[in-house]
Amino acid sequence: MKKYLTPKEQRNKNCDPLDLSALVEKAISKSAGELKTILEKLNSDRKHILNPLSHNDLRPNYSHELKRAMVDFQRIEEKTKHFEKY
Repeated sequence: MKKYLTPKEQRNKNCDPLDLSALVEKAISKSAGELKTILEKLNSDRKHILNPLSHNDLRPNYSHELKRAMVDFQRIEEKTKHFEKY
């Protein structure tokens, strides 16, 4: 997200750094088309798959969901690589 959002976009109105959730929401609102779709899916995966896994959640997890999320991360990286100038 930090490659895609400008330094100003990474802060709230009090100039405090945004947390990951707010960064993702801001990136989604700034995006359109395929990039927006991927970001929305990754945001859902973050909430329902990745975050629970990082907190020793006992819900079942499926490798295909994780693999799909990793592919989406790679797609985001590819689509935002030209934004690295910020």
